[in-house]
Amino acid sequence: MHFLISLVFIPLNLLYGATIVWIVRWLLFNKEQKFFFKKRNILTPGVIPKYKVKGMNKLRDAVKGYLEQVEDFESHQGYIYEWEKKSYNRVWEFMGRFDNKRYLPSGVIAWIKDAVAFIAKDLFSRFLRTFIPYMYEYYEVTSKIDLLDKKIDVAIIESYYNQYVHKYFMYVMLAGYLLIGLYNQTIFLIFG
Repeated sequence: MHFLISLVFIPLNLLYGATIVWIVRWLLFNKEQKFFFKKRNILTPGVIPKYKVKGMNKLRDAVKGYLEQVEDFESHQGYIYEWEKKSYNRVWEFMGRFDNKRYLPSGVIAWIKDAVAFIAKDLFSRFLRTFIPYMYEYYEVTSKIDLLDKKIDVAIIESYYNQYVHKYFMYVMLAGYLLIGLYNQTIFLIFG
């Protein structure tokens, strides 16, 4: 009877391993929002559908925010203004190696440094504020984002997961829990 009780450990541990794999799959790909007692279950929808929607919304917001900053030339805030300021400062620091030239007056050197830094900032500003929005319109980035949103289907990701990850994850978990079950069985037989 003692040996028959020990035989329960192996199937029980295999069931634990398979249950963990199925729970992980459910947490990743569950599509519906579930409610218990009129409270939203925080584990639904799954990670992949939830973050697909969030990622696409962040991408759309980033493009929209960039295009809004491009149109606002007078604003001294935002990351485009910061990039322009950094480009000016880097060129100014790069031109600092001409400070030691003795054949030019310091006022002329300062004027040259300022002019070159301003020209570089202006070129960079035109690139950021005209060329990149032109490329957005030329390549129709907003429609490509919508197309990408339609193409990245959760069912396709789930099929790849089932084909390449789930099966091998199940094998590894079952092998590990088989060894744990054998270990539990031997410990039970020795000390039980």
